[in-house]
Parts: sequence; structure tokens; C-alpha cells
Amino acid sequence: MIEKNERQRDILKLLEDIDIPPYMYEKADSRYKAVAKYIGEHADLRMNMYAQGSFAFGTVVRPLKDGKDADYDLDFICEVDKERGDITATELRTIIEKALAEGKLYDGKVEYSDECITIHYAEENGVGFSIDIVPAARESKENKDRLKKKAERPDLIDTSIAIPMGKKPMYKWHTNNPKGFQAWFDEINSPFLELARSGHRRALMESTDFYNTVEEIPAGMDRSAIQRVIQILKRDRDLFYKNFSDLKPISAIINVLVADVATGCDVDIGIFELLDLVLEELAESARCLKDKQNGEILLESRIVGKRNKGWYIANPANPEDNLASAWNEDSRIPDKFFLWVEAARKDLIKSMEQSDEEFRAIFESAFGQDVVQKSWGNKYETKKATPIMASSKPWRRV
Repeated sequence: MIEKNERQRDILKLLEDIDIPPYMYEKADSRYKAVAKYIGEHADLRMNMYAQGSFAFGTVVRPLKDGKDADYDLDFICEVDKERGDITATELRTIIEKALAEGKLYDGKVEYSDECITIHYAEENGVGFSIDIVPAARESKENKDRLKKKAERPDLIDTSIAIPMGKKPMYKWHTNNPKGFQAWFDEINSPFLELARSGHRRALMESTDFYNTVEEIPAGMDRSAIQRVIQILKRDRDLFYKNFSDLKPISAIINVLVADVATGCDVDIGIFELLDLVLEELAESARCLKDKQNGEILLESRIVGKRNKGWYIANPANPEDNLASAWNEDSRIPDKFFLWVEAARKDLIKSMEQSDEEFRAIFESAFGQDVVQKSWGNKYETKKATPIMASSKPWRRV
């Protein structure tokens, strides 16, 4: 049986294959800046466009559609230099849409939905990407002052924004704070990232000929133990919930969970040690949930826990945002979540103790057969393994 350390190295190879490749990162970076310039010129607005979500956090994982790898979907905020009281949510959304419609640069590439505006780009080497643009205005001083009084970290609140939400044409303002969330995450991740940076950059240089020197590698391509654990969990989640996408936990929950657990760890903790601690934290919440006598009380102290008998996961940058609000509207969501936790422990931790064939079959289930075959070839196969299909497992937002 192949040793545990080698298995872990092979899992990290899988991550490299589903992470955003360097050439795609560079294209996405240059094209969102071009979009920002175009909107600014055609809308006659001062504005700032910046990444949110996985592109900002350095936790991009190639998405899945129908169990197969799909194009990368990257999220950006288009924040105009106006306060929410100076413009309505519908007016802002209309201005941005009209700006993109002017000229022919983005003809046939733009798709409109209630949540965002999406620009699709052509595939290159069989891989494409899209940019999701969310218009935004500055949040009002009154709302920020209110949030500061409630916040554990009032210093994060000043970057709060208002985004149009609802059904066209009746959009309403909704408070969000991606920059504050990012600042909270970066504060925790920074020492872990600094320790991992040199080793990761050397590995990236060896695996691609896109960069000539390590100095050319942008900071957005660096990966810490925290970011790697988030990527592992996101990929396992995506396949686990393949047939239940409406119940899938949002990525912000995974980000908060991993970063929060990491705050109690030494910065030199290994990726798989941190992964084990995160899954143990979730397993402990599941055990508290089953404790009929003390469960509700015990859950109050957990990251994924309950407040006033309702599920609650704090958004560190917005005290009025419960990341688990959907869990209280549909009991299937927390039920499936803890089933995923149990399955993830089997997939990602206990698989280290299985035979080579079983180990490979588990990761074909957790990461996808095509990804495993591309990365590992026929390794771990002494005879043809029968993959464990994700759809056989009992298992909303991204």
C-alpha cells in the first residue's frame, strides 16, 4: 500500500488541476479591468471594480455541471462613487446594463439575471470562464453606524456597500461587505500564506512554463494551508451535492469555518492536519446536535451552531447577516450538511487507511474520474477499480 505522505502529495496534485491555471488567472485579471474601464467610459461614472468570492480569496475550484468540469465562474463588484441615498437600486442596475449594451464589444457575451450581470468568454484549450458583475453603491453612514454598534469588529464595517437585490425591475438595496469579509480573512490567512509562499511558488514553477521566474507569479496565485483546505472541501462538497444543488452550503460558510478553526493553530500546521481539525469541529457540532439533553446549549459555542434555537453562522463583516439563514427556512439543508461532514471524513481522512484501489475509487468519487485520471494516470490501480459514484451517497447558494 502506498504510504500516507505520498497519498497526500497526490491529493495536492489533484488540487493543482482544478485550481485556476496561470494563463486563465492573467486573462481574468486583465479582462475584468477592461470591463471596468468600458463601463466607466460609457456610464460616465466614477467607479471601482474588484474581485469577491473565490477569485479574491485565492480559493478558486473549477466548477462542475452534471458531474463534469465546467467553465470558471468568477465574481466581481462594480462599486460606483455614489451613496445608496443618491440613486435607487433599479437606476443603478439600469445604468450598468445600458453601459455594457453600448457599442458592440460585448455583443452576444452578456447574460442578465436578477442576481448579477454575466459576461461569457470563449474557451481556450478547452477551458473558458465568465465574469459575474454585481453593481453596488456605498452604504449610507446611518446604516454603517447602526452596524458598528452591533459588530464585534466595527473596524470592518466602513467598507460596507449596498447592492440591488430582487426581481427586475423592482430592485431593492441589500447591505453587503465583501471587502470587510476579505480583510477579516486576509488578517487570519496572512501568516499562513507567508510561510507557504516560497514552497508553493517553487512547485508552481515546476508544474508550468507560464512564468520565467518566481517573482513573476502574482500574489493571487499563492496558496496557504487555509486556502488549500477550503479548495479541498469545496470540491468534495460540489460532487457530494451534485443531485442536491439547492441544498448546497454556500462557500462563505466553508471560508468562515476553516479560517476560524485556523485561528487556534500554529502557522506551520500541515494542510491535512488542518483539514482533520476542521472536520472534527463539524463532527463535534453533529454530536452536540444529537445530545437531546444539552444539545442546544452546547451548540451555542460552536462555529456552526445555534442561537435562540435557530441555526447561526456569523458573517464577521456584517452582524446582520446570518450565513445560515437558509438553514432555518429548510430543515433539509442542515440535515444534508451533517451527512456531508460524515462523508467528507470518510473521503478525505479515513481513506488514508484504505487499500490503494479503494483510495483511488474514493477520490474518483470526491474529485471526479477525469481529474484523477489526468493527474494520477493508472497509479493506485492493481486491477480495474470500481469507482464509488457520488450519486449513490445520501446526501444554495455559492
